[in-house]
Amino acid sequence: MKFCVSLESGYCWRNFVNYSPSNEAHWPRYPHLWVRLYVLELYCIILGLPPCLNILRRKQPQLTFFTIALQSCHYQRLPPHILWATGLK
Repeated sequence: MKFCVSLESGYCWRNFVNYSPSNEAHWPRYPHLWVRLYVLELYCIILGLPPCLNILRRKQPQLTFFTIALQSCHYQRLPPHILWATGLK
């Protein structure tokens, strides 16, 4: 997987993922950091590692809390660019 820079990501969101024809300049549904954390968890699933991400959603959709608990196996098996993109390395 590859992370996009802001311009590329905005283009993809507008044209392929969450595009609303009546509102071209709307913000994506999920902030970039959330997507990166979801990618981190997806890598754990693909590699057969234990979960490293706990997602706690409060009653309001705006309040989402992430807790990251990396073990040594995560540092050994996850690609470094994934950890760097999430600010963990």
